[in-house]
Amino acid sequence: MLDSIIFSQNNKSLIGLSNAYLDNLGKINVFAGTNNSGKSRTLRSCFQLSQNHRIFSKKDTLSVTQNSSLIDQFIQVMNQFQRRVSGMNQNFDLISLRKAITNATPSKGISSYNSLKLLIQEYRQLANSLLLQENVPSSILEAINSIERNFPTLWDLMAATSPNKLYIPILRGLRPLETEDGKHFSSKNLYKLRTTSDYFSGDPSMFTGLSLFEEVRSHLLGDHSKRETIKQFEQFLGTELFQDQITLIPREGQDTLFVKIGNEEEKAIFNYGDGMQTLITILFPVFINRDVETAIFIEEPETHLHPSFQKKLIELLKNKMFDKVQYFITSHSPFIINDPDVKVYHFSKSEETFCFKEISNDSNRLRLMGDLGISPSDMLLSNFVLFVEGPSDKVYFEYLLKKYHNLEVRKHYNIFLMNGDNYRHLFLGDNSFDEIMQLNRNIAIVLDGDRSKKGDHYSSDKTILKKLAEENEIMCWITQKREIENYIPFDVYKEAVMTINPDRLKIKWDAGDFANRTNLYEEKKSTQVSPKVTLSGNVLSKINATKTHSLDGISDQELREAINAALIPKQEKFGVGKMNLAKKVTSMEPEFVDSELRSFLKNLAERIQKANT
Repeated sequence: MLDSIIFSQNNKSLIGLSNAYLDNLGKINVFAGTNNSGKSRTLRSCFQLSQNHRIFSKKDTLSVTQNSSLIDQFIQVMNQFQRRVSGMNQNFDLISLRKAITNATPSKGISSYNSLKLLIQEYRQLANSLLLQENVPSSILEAINSIERNFPTLWDLMAATSPNKLYIPILRGLRPLETEDGKHFSSKNLYKLRTTSDYFSGDPSMFTGLSLFEEVRSHLLGDHSKRETIKQFEQFLGTELFQDQITLIPREGQDTLFVKIGNEEEKAIFNYGDGMQTLITILFPVFINRDVETAIFIEEPETHLHPSFQKKLIELLKNKMFDKVQYFITSHSPFIINDPDVKVYHFSKSEETFCFKEISNDSNRLRLMGDLGISPSDMLLSNFVLFVEGPSDKVYFEYLLKKYHNLEVRKHYNIFLMNGDNYRHLFLGDNSFDEIMQLNRNIAIVLDGDRSKKGDHYSSDKTILKKLAEENEIMCWITQKREIENYIPFDVYKEAVMTINPDRLKIKWDAGDFANRTNLYEEKKSTQVSPKVTLSGNVLSKINATKTHSLDGISDQELREAINAALIPKQEKFGVGKMNLAKKVTSMEPEFVDSELRSFLKNLAERIQKANT
């Protein structure tokens, strides 16, 4: 088990991190914070525990007290100094110094060692100032300076060894992607290839799920102990997830596992839903490595998981059979962050520097929830709950309901973030909708239309959810326009974008109802030739007049004019952060005049007001 990780100065600079180390690590360590706060960078950096870091483990025999000769020498010098300087007992507290030295051991964590270093530095500075006032030999100061210079750094003291480690990236799944001959899928691990190409070097230890078929097959064809491992994993899944006997079957000629549950007919694993596949993808490598001390790094395990499955996953990771496994996780999930047994580190960004701090109490945990756009009553304990897809939607509806109907969030209603496609797991899972109805029937749901043009159909899942909501007399609005940003008055939207991006001088604007207002293009000074060149009628007539349809008889000037007409400015794509846009737009306090939006707001406000009477 790792107790601390110390970042090299070079690696700190590379990832833009201001912290020197992670200390007091637990079994499950969660990196949480807003997007682009440094969570994933730090997770990937910690995974590369080699030249970039030193590890600090309570099982290490290494101790600061190995340098007892330097420490003893320091105390002797301070004793001499104290005897020479009368009346300084209150400043030179050797009892506190000896206590700090005793505490500076691996069992106390690296913070105590840093405290000792700082204490020695403070004593040296005090001694230096007093030497100017008292008749004290300069040899004493020289001795103190020498001790400070030679005192080992944390980097030198820490072990450079690396534990067994495994990375589970956000790109994961159980179905191969690439075909070999148009009929059969390749066993090539494309998720691992892509993740390694983007973030790592060499051949990192990584599990994406694409190798599960071959790994199960290899174990079943291996020796007795390997076959027993799969049998035990089947028993584990059967007990903890399926409540029935489970058999994993790597069929000959297939590329995905088949699963047999109890007396049911065996089915391909992809027929059991994305949530179940995600749990198996994460739990298999944990189970396989349970007998070896292993650090496992997982990117956003809540992806594709219903809230109940998120809680179940954390419960399973804490299972005693995995005592030798330690976890480092990035997450936005309140169900993971709120687990009392996880160690949470709150990441944030200040200008160009990332930093984190350990969450030590409930108030700090609530502050983190606030950063993620989550409030305690988001768990449906509210008079009325509005479900929206993302944090920027939350900003707009808070503004709109306050401006037009004097309704305040957390007072009259609360907003629950579905985080994009998670509405499927929240409402369309087994009995999910009924369970929410049992908790609170005073709800409304807002979904982005996500259409590229007027004639496009809404997604089938959104259509199903809208019908289900209407059958239960629940408001469900699927925006007719692309998304909520398309309801911002266009002049307000342009001003907000230009304020956020003052250096973008030639933005290509699209006022359409289905334009992507957060992915824009800027025209550059340089040009490129359009893939289609339109010739003038005069030039076309001359070409058609020749028997061979050649360019004979057409002057260079005419050709040059045709090509010049086809030159178009080069374009550079850039993104506008949805949250930045939402905050800027609402700070301008504009009027939203769209009749569709205002009609929904009116009906929504009436329901909220009724729920509060």
